[in-house]
Amino acid sequence: MRDRFKLLIKKILRLVLKIYYIFPVKKNRVFFMSTMGKQYSCNPKYIFENMIKNCEIGDKELEYIWAFNNPNKFKNINAKLICKNNIFVYFYYLLTSKVIVYNCGGFSYAPIRKNQFLVETWHGGGAFKKVGFAIKDKSKASKIGIKMASNDIKLFLSSSEVSSEKLIKDAMNYKGEILNSGLPRNDRLFIEDLEFKNSIKEKIGIKREEKLVLYAPTFKGDESKAVSLDGKWEKINPSEIKQILKEKFGGEWVFAVRGHQYNDEIKIEDTDINLSKYEDMQELLIVTDILITDYSSSIWDFAITKRPCFLFTPDLDNYKHKERGFLVPIKKWPGIIAKSNLELKYKISEFDFKEYNNKLNKFFIEMGSYEKGTANDIVIDRIIKELKK
Repeated sequence: MRDRFKLLIKKILRLVLKIYYIFPVKKNRVFFMSTMGKQYSCNPKYIFENMIKNCEIGDKELEYIWAFNNPNKFKNINAKLICKNNIFVYFYYLLTSKVIVYNCGGFSYAPIRKNQFLVETWHGGGAFKKVGFAIKDKSKASKIGIKMASNDIKLFLSSSEVSSEKLIKDAMNYKGEILNSGLPRNDRLFIEDLEFKNSIKEKIGIKREEKLVLYAPTFKGDESKAVSLDGKWEKINPSEIKQILKEKFGGEWVFAVRGHQYNDEIKIEDTDINLSKYEDMQELLIVTDILITDYSSSIWDFAITKRPCFLFTPDLDNYKHKERGFLVPIKKWPGIIAKSNLELKYKISEFDFKEYNNKLNKFFIEMGSYEKGTANDIVIDRIIKELKK
């Protein structure tokens, strides 16, 4: 019933908001939004920052728009900032921009125009958790909403061949143009920049010589209510993990946690740093020596660095059979699975770099990865082509 009501509201909005069609689409206007206006992050951020540095279209001066729930947090961004909650301003810019760059599956509630170019960057690489049409108990109304949004997308960025087939075409039911670019947010992971790495460490408050283990679980539960199910399962033990890491790899370790945007209040006892409010996950991955997650697509990004990743999954059976399930079997993922703290410690103690590197190489080949560190160039060239029309 709730899904049907939401779908009805979306259909009404799509009709009412066509009043904005009285305003022409501005051929030089580019609109950006990330994580529904919550953050300055992910692929939209990196496309934007590369565009303002390198994008020239003759004598045409581009107008950049960023939409946020709270624009006051982002005053240092070199763009026109608008408040998403100011609906009149928000829909004016959304429906008059020639190019729209977004990362959360399009706009099911907004009547994107045929002469607008909506770029869906998505917010994760690979094809891991089920989404959209792949979720069996997804209501008919929800699927109609997904289809409404995907019909408006003109360009969908892909990280791999499997992502194109299983995620974009099948799960998102998308029929349009797919750009085999890799993800713009991952270009930075191909660059070794010690000075930049040290600057991030300074920002998050750890010493240059310290090693960082980052625990970054995905959200599990009801996203519409932001209710997490984590409390039902065994929690990770930071003290024990740091001790085994020190014994295995040497050095002094800092244990940090970063929650999902729907669960950024996550609390783990004995954690050294909580980085849930640090918006740019890519920057955190740059300084992370070992990543521990469960089902987060950050494993795709982190695999590019070739550093160790462990999957702490005490709820694996429940997640696989009763919650989301997987597009690609978890045994093929680029991470080492452990269902308990005891097993995690054992897997860390037995870790072999050569064996793990072979696992990563096999994974990227099987997935048909498009990641080469050149995604921004490919994507911006395609956007420029559209802006020149």
